Amino acid sequence: GRFEAALEVQRDGLRLALEAEVPPAVMFMGAFLGMSYGVIGSLPDGFAALKEALHVDPTQFLSFACMPRSVLARLHLWNGDIPQARLAMQSSYEGFKPVGSMHAADLVLITDAEIELADGDSSKAIERIDQMRSLARAATRRPYLPEALLLRGRALLAQSAQIPAGETLQEARQWAEELGSRRVLWQILLEQSRLAAKSGDSDRAEQLRAAAGQAVLQLTASISNPELRQSFAALPDAREALTGQVGAAPPAT
Repeated sequence: GRFEAALEVQRDGLRLALEAEVPPAVMFMGAFLGMSYGVIGSLPDGFAALKEALHVDPTQFLSFACMPRSVLARLHLWNGDIPQARLAMQSSYEGFKPVGSMHAADLVLITDAEIELADGDSSKAIERIDQMRSLARAATRRPYLPEALLLRGRALLAQSAQIPAGETLQEARQWAEELGSRRVLWQILLEQSRLAAKSGDSDRAEQLRAAAGQAVLQLTASISNPELRQSFAALPDAREALTGQVGAAPPAT
């Protein structure tokens, strides 16, 4: 959740990778920089950050090429363009090998799951997440577990499986708290609030919504750049967490 610190490190990493002419590092840093911009709602900056990474010849570094391509797919999805997201997703699987200790497999499978869920196929989304969790468990990778479980919970909710969804979201919250993943924790709290509201527990729904809103305020306050701060505060889920109203106008920052 330290967005600006992450952006600074990633920009420096990408600059050094370009200066040293190390293509795999360009792919790696460009992918994470693009993702970081996307997470805070600055999609144009995200697409721009991927430019150099996508220009590297993918046939020379197939194990790295899936990373910027999967981030590109995710940015298209967050931009509301599912067809372009699917095209980029297809290219992410070229040479894809879901093995090893790197996070490339996690990024690809989580992105694919999010696209499937957005396109209405919750069963495929769950399949992708379960595959990712199995691979992550085998490689003892944990950073993406909160996000993966959040998506799995949403997919279960799409199937009206409220009890399993609640259990999955609680597990996601536990992992996010254990790992200190503030970037995902507020989203989990918001999803738990929505579930509580559907279950008729308005007090718990408001309590969880308020906790999500407080987390959003803390994250927003940590962003000094006014344009980036506004882009994050304008995210629909962030607005809902802050106001309790879907589609509310973004707050002044």
